[in-house]
Amino acid sequence: MLQDGRFRCTSCSPTIEVKADGEDHSVKGQSYDTISVKIVDHHTVREIEKKNGQTVSDEKLTVSDDGNTATDEFGNWN
Repeated sequence: MLQDGRFRCTSCSPTIEVKADGEDHSVKGQSYDTISVKIVDHHTVREIEKKNGQTVSDEKLTVSDDGNTATDEFGNWN
């Protein structure tokens, strides 16, 4: 969920909530140390997870115009 400039993952255990500012934020209880979430456009965010400074996941999450479908793509979106 993205609201008020913050990203919240309620399906993550434990729940993650960080600013969606594109900066690395420390997380606990995950298989990675940091997460960064950047708003790409009105429908898209980019989420990067790192362990010991190395990228372990690079995702682009896009919600459809009607809000009924979300697409999660993995890759390098530079």
